[in-house]
Amino acid sequence: MAKQVKSVVDLDRISSLPDAILCRILSFLGTKDAVRTSILSRRWRHLFPSVSILDIDDCRRFTDYTNLNNFKNFVDRLLYFPNQGSLKCFKATHYSCDGDYSHLYGWICAALLGGVKEIDIRSDESLMLPSFLCTCRSLVTLKLDIYGDINVPSQICLPNLKTLHLSRFDLSDDSVFRLISSCLVLEELVLDTVELPRNINFNIHSLSLKKLVLDFEYLIEEFRRDFNYVVVINAPNLVYFKYADLLAEGYRFSTMNSLVHADIGIFRFDKETTYDGSCQLCAIDLLQAVYNVKSLCLTIEQAETLIQMPCEPVLSFLNVVELTIYNKFVNRGTWDIEFLHCVPNLKTLHLVQGEAERGTKPLPEKVPSCLLFQLEEINFIHFEGDERTLGFISYFLKYGNVLEKLIIGMNSFLEESEQLSITKKLLGFPRNSNKCQVLTR
Repeated sequence: MAKQVKSVVDLDRISSLPDAILCRILSFLGTKDAVRTSILSRRWRHLFPSVSILDIDDCRRFTDYTNLNNFKNFVDRLLYFPNQGSLKCFKATHYSCDGDYSHLYGWICAALLGGVKEIDIRSDESLMLPSFLCTCRSLVTLKLDIYGDINVPSQICLPNLKTLHLSRFDLSDDSVFRLISSCLVLEELVLDTVELPRNINFNIHSLSLKKLVLDFEYLIEEFRRDFNYVVVINAPNLVYFKYADLLAEGYRFSTMNSLVHADIGIFRFDKETTYDGSCQLCAIDLLQAVYNVKSLCLTIEQAETLIQMPCEPVLSFLNVVELTIYNKFVNRGTWDIEFLHCVPNLKTLHLVQGEAERGTKPLPEKVPSCLLFQLEEINFIHFEGDERTLGFISYFLKYGNVLEKLIIGMNSFLEESEQLSITKKLLGFPRNSNKCQVLTR
């Protein structure tokens, strides 16, 4: 009885909040759960049609044809409600109705006509989108992750679009490029698993762009190497840049002086391919373009053949204070340590461990200056107890004059007895810094 009284009191307190706050709370619920609140009281009955975020993913939960049709009819009434003018975000991120997308097409049109600010559509099937999606003046955010194409009209008008995400598109012509170039206030651009066509000249030129993601990692095995295309990136005010590709020779990068964080992934096209000098120069050109970053994340396969580090490093990242290196591949050698010569002011290092290789290469005699004078924290992630990584840990403890923390994240597959044995070995390593803590997780 006491619990029931408390529930009623809590509901009364929530119900006393202004409508705007209650609608905001409802926006974080799924459509089905938000609709259920309409039975709480007469006041709640009229709140749901005024929510600012509509996510119709709930339709995938309806397996019964009658219930699914009822759901479609409900969304129809909601979007065509005459007083519905507050919708800010329309999402259909897992929408699937056995190829019948007529309702979705109509819902998108209704949302656009209603002045929606954000559209987020994801589908595993080919989907037709309305052409006036490219002329919606209210849109601020557009996210499309679908197998399909955009009917880009000759006249494009997206004066307020600041965020554009395109995933899994086949760019067979320059229509999407025209779409991008027309967004004059664009601040965030994401191209994820997008196929670039042959003989295309793509210029990402934007003074407003602050975040750029070019992630083509999952297309690497399918194609990419022999395609003749040119991608020019000229975005001097970028703050965040992510790049994952093969480093095709067609890429051209301008210096990014405002960059704070860069996430660079360079992958091999073919396990039998031997990279020539031009590919090495392309890699160096890319890394030199992001020289000004403070936080750098690197995933470089076959780094020792792709970028041969000379006695005096070609690359210099004077502002980098945080570095993450993903060792996803075998034959890694000691490039991890050698690259530290390029980051003399490094404070924090994260090493994400991959498959342990057989055999080890002697550790370099010349110690990076950051390890001697600057490096305060080192994190090993997914540590498996291999000899190579143990050698690295011993090396860092030996020369880390100002180390404060060395954190070992154990691989979850290690048995408890193995973890205890490794921890005992780690604690026995001599350390040069008296204040260095060796921690295991």
